[in-house]
Amino acid sequence: MWDKIGGFLHHVSPALLALVGGSLIVQRYFVRKANEANFIDAIIKDLEALKTDAISYWSKDPTPAEKSGLESLAQKIVGAVKALNADLRAYSKRYCPKRESEFAQLIVELSDACTGGHFQTVKRKADSGRVLPITNCICRIKLELRKRKL
Repeated sequence: MWDKIGGFLHHVSPALLALVGGSLIVQRYFVRKANEANFIDAIIKDLEALKTDAISYWSKDPTPAEKSGLESLAQKIVGAVKALNADLRAYSKRYCPKRESEFAQLIVELSDACTGGHFQTVKRKADSGRVLPITNCICRIKLELRKRKL
């Protein structure tokens, strides 16, 4: 009886090992894709918050009553751009190292769109013309991230 069980295990064990090994590899792949998708969703959420803040900042004239609010909004924008820079660098380094320079260029464009011109200067006036460049840049970054997500 033990000979029959030993013979059966001798023939079945390579298939079982291949099945278990394959399932571990497939599981790692899907976990990696799920982690990437979660990271992309977090970056897109941060991009939307930045878009709202930047449009709000550039839509208002710096009156004495709103000066402190606009100063804190400006600091929030600078911090968000730096955080997104770090996140996009980390993302591109981990998930698509061949496109690292492309993401670096996109973050430079985003920084220029959000903080260029008369940002944080005394002579700054409301500039509704910045809404389109900010929106376009953020949409381009979101498009590139969503292409990777699919």
